[in-house]
Amino acid sequence: MTGNRSSSPLFPVPMRGGTLPRLCFLSYRQIRGFAMPVVAEYTGRAEITVLDGTFGDALAIARDRLERGLVDAFVSAGSNASILRAGLQAPVATIQLTGFDLLQALIKARRIASRVGVVMYGQTIPELDEVKDLLNIEVVQHAYRTPDDARQRFEQLRREGFEVIVGSSLVVELAEQAGLHGLLAYSLGSVRKGFEDALELARVARLEAGRYEQLNSVLHNLQEAVLAVDRDNRVIAVNPAMQQLLGPSQTRLIGQSLQALEPELSLQATLASGQVERAVVQRFAQRDWVVNRTPIREHGEIVGAALTLYDARAIQEADTSLRMQQGRRQSAARHRFANLIGRSPAFVRAVQTAKRFARTDLTVLIVGESGVGKELFAQSIHNDSVRAGRPFVAVNCAAFPEALLESELFGYEEGAFTGSR
Repeated sequence: MTGNRSSSPLFPVPMRGGTLPRLCFLSYRQIRGFAMPVVAEYTGRAEITVLDGTFGDALAIARDRLERGLVDAFVSAGSNASILRAGLQAPVATIQLTGFDLLQALIKARRIASRVGVVMYGQTIPELDEVKDLLNIEVVQHAYRTPDDARQRFEQLRREGFEVIVGSSLVVELAEQAGLHGLLAYSLGSVRKGFEDALELARVARLEAGRYEQLNSVLHNLQEAVLAVDRDNRVIAVNPAMQQLLGPSQTRLIGQSLQALEPELSLQATLASGQVERAVVQRFAQRDWVVNRTPIREHGEIVGAALTLYDARAIQEADTSLRMQQGRRQSAARHRFANLIGRSPAFVRAVQTAKRFARTDLTVLIVGESGVGKELFAQSIHNDSVRAGRPFVAVNCAAFPEALLESELFGYEEGAFTGSR
């Protein structure tokens, strides 16, 4: 019924995660009835749901199916196909009107009358002027863009005395309501080709959906705020951290333009240039972030981009923790007397002397040329002393200006000079 919704799942097939693609045939009543033999041919190859809908109603029906996750690809013809392609971010296979289809329709019309009106969606067909001479038939054709436009064109032909009208489903319905002969311009071959195209689109859509699900699964476990967009800067993946930044959890971000959602985070420049941006500090949502923008390539072609936001505070905390750990490692004595290798009498006496002093609380001065192992002895004395569990701090006095060496060794008051602590 034109303008009304009707649903008929033709074949019981598993839903999402099943093996068969899910097609939605969205059409006018006339082409739906005409195409049913072809639909029946796809038993076992696809789950096909047939829905009646026209113009704006068709778009609302299709969006509802998409939001509920019930379809992989749509099949439609004429005005419905154009509306769905323009209004959906989903695969739409079009049942194309061919010259052979129109020729067959005109041959049928010629058997009824010598004057035939043609009313099609979109634009007129110049090739008809040549065909009508070959068929010895008078053909007047019109094109329409809206239902009201189609009714006006039809009424014009009816007033001019045309009794046979060839056209789309809407035009055929108008003809039947007026008691005229209405002939659908499409052929079963074109319908079959539309369903074959839809199967391929559904297969590709499922592959893409599988990739996006894997990507979302990985992103879901990341603490950083991450999202990815397609080549049109529309969101294709987003993790919970980014979802929380961009809007409430119930807001659907997938499929929306990132430029419209948050112009400050847009990846349009990355998509255009293909350049990687790393460690860019940016203020967003009253917080400082370290931002990475990276293009996504397939076979050398840019097909999308990814955005990662690192919390600057977390980076600062991690940096502090890392420095503390490094400080602890640097303040540890690694060498012991057992590691000192030597057999000369002088070396053995030096080791024995160092061991005796290690057990005392005396200050020890170790002298020797550069490279003889003074710090090895110092670390060994420390590890053999009662302070073995305390930090070992090695200071390279040659690296300090003379004026600061005394303060470095014996301490100074906080604020005695800029940055002192």
